[in-house]
Amino acid sequence: MDSKIDIKSIYLSSAASITLSVLNKKVDVGFIYNDARTSGNIMKKFPKVLKDTKIIFTTDIIPADPQIVRKNLEKYKVVALQRALVKMSNDIEGKKWLHDLFGIDRLEITDETEYFLLKEIVMKLKPELLER
Repeated sequence: MDSKIDIKSIYLSSAASITLSVLNKKVDVGFIYNDARTSGNIMKKFPKVLKDTKIIFTTDIIPADPQIVRKNLEKYKVVALQRALVKMSNDIEGKKWLHDLFGIDRLEITDETEYFLLKEIVMKLKPELLER
């Protein structure tokens, strides 16, 4: 299969939109993080989503939903933000809030090296996305 000839791709703005597009047969395949099919809103509106769709492939863990700052932001502010976000994601109420609003299970401190696998995949499939 040649991905440039045999596959037509579209951009959808969220994992929920992707899941709904697969469910409604607007697309045949969707690429989502973790298992976005199990988010509260999807499960409530489409209780048979897990029966009507299936996972055919998973990648090694790729960090998702990055929280970013300006490159020149003072280091002490970056560290304070990182600590506050991680603390919130470990708090019972904060964890519920993150999951309910964004489908995020936790936040972790990371850096660019964690994205090498993703960058490698993009280079193979759509290198123009990495052009600056």
